[in-house]
Amino acid sequence: MLWRTLHSEQSELISFLIIDLFAVILPQKIMARKKILFIKRKFSPFGGAELYLKRVISFLKRDYEIAVLSEKWPAQDGIEIFVLPKAKLLSDLFFALQAKNFLKKKECFDLVVSFDRTISQDIYRASDGCHLRWLKQRKLFENKLKVNYSKHFRLKNRIISWLEKKCLQISKKIIANSNMVKNDFNHFYGSDISNKTIVCYNGVNLSIFSPISSSQKEYFKKKLNLPSMTDILLFIGSGYKRKGLDIVLDYFEKYSNKNQYLVVIGKEKRLMTYKKRISSKLQDKVRFLGPTTNTVIYYQSADLFILPTYYDPFANTTLEAMACGLPVITTPYNGASEIIKNGKEGFILDNSSHKEFNNNLTEAIFKIKDSYNFFSRNSYQKACLFELEKQTNLFVKQLI
Repeated sequence: MLWRTLHSEQSELISFLIIDLFAVILPQKIMARKKILFIKRKFSPFGGAELYLKRVISFLKRDYEIAVLSEKWPAQDGIEIFVLPKAKLLSDLFFALQAKNFLKKKECFDLVVSFDRTISQDIYRASDGCHLRWLKQRKLFENKLKVNYSKHFRLKNRIISWLEKKCLQISKKIIANSNMVKNDFNHFYGSDISNKTIVCYNGVNLSIFSPISSSQKEYFKKKLNLPSMTDILLFIGSGYKRKGLDIVLDYFEKYSNKNQYLVVIGKEKRLMTYKKRISSKLQDKVRFLGPTTNTVIYYQSADLFILPTYYDPFANTTLEAMACGLPVITTPYNGASEIIKNGKEGFILDNSSHKEFNNNLTEAIFKIKDSYNFFSRNSYQKACLFELEKQTNLFVKQLI
């Protein structure tokens, strides 16, 4: 009888222990499936931020419930997509207000991460950099009176400036993709903003972007109908004026030699204007290809990557070119220049003066050509430090 009583009490104790164990385990399982919402207004197949976000989502969806709030986003397995209507007027403000209203109605997310200037996120990924800095940089290549008028009287710029300030203030954490952007936040918005800003560089997929042999390079040149036994300078960027293409064309018109050839890739509204600008003597030295999703073959066919940009928070093209073994010439206004050491992976040249830039460019190209293998090897080795999965892991750690 005593044995039965003890056995009964023991069974009851085990039952309670099992219940307690499940009570501990189940909530942990539930917590492991936190809901994360990413906000990204637009999607472009050529956009670096969009492709980066897709990679982050693919990485996180194994352990978290992921949703995207956007005006347009491609379907991804296991991802819930919420589509907001587009606005024809005041689109930046309209999207930010819509996103805020959406989150008021759907208070079911554990974390909200925005890749745009919105006003309802926990974490802001500052992919677009600092708008006030961009307005200042425009004075380097546009009429100063026009820029000042645009800054103070154009409604779009006033709205974006207001959204940026509000976005930075309400965010618990800000993730910038370069120290340049963090320093700009400090300069324009103060230490309260820069102190909560973390820098996390972009990454590159080394299984896609990689160097090839000299014989393969010549084969690709022939395949793409590019002149063989020439030095191919590659320019990739959408919005040619901001990216500094005018400076490159100026160099080709005045300083280039007969063995240099320029390939231009990227989206541009005024493409025909740029094509018409090419003088008859440059017709056989410059090729405009427009936008393309298959850039790797052009990196591998080229000998040098040039991007004299006036403002880029972190140009992914810089890292992609380096991964393909290309020496890089860019400016200090490209956040990616922080990973380049002058005279080692390429050169960082100030483009405030076209004439001075082109004089320095001529000298830089000569030095690179004279020690090409040295620059090429260094570029590839530096790019390997920023492998995509590694950099994605670092970014994800900042989220969770």
